[in-house]
Amino acid sequence: MISSIIAGLVVAFVSGLTFVAYKHPAGYRKLHIPLIASAWGVWIIHMIYSFGEQSGFYHALDGVREMNKGALLQTPSHESDPIWWFIVPLACLGYLTFLRALPSLLDLPTKER
Repeated sequence: MISSIIAGLVVAFVSGLTFVAYKHPAGYRKLHIPLIASAWGVWIIHMIYSFGEQSGFYHALDGVREMNKGALLQTPSHESDPIWWFIVPLACLGYLTFLRALPSLLDLPTKER
């Protein structure tokens, strides 16, 4: 249920953004830099969080090994992030850049305000 709501909101956001980029290119140019900065910011924050989580996991694992010297332990593994955490931000950045270039690709008249 929640995934359908999120998917619907994402589709509505992408459709609205595409409409704004097509019908109001000057307005989209004003939105382009904040949207790109937001996408980069979310990606960087996730990378910092992921690095901290992984670092904490291995630091705790070293502490367990240190306390149990000489004992044979089965150590847990730490799964890496799914590939979509890398692909989705790149796709978003590519799409936002495509929308920025849309007026010149379609030879749309632009109104500067």
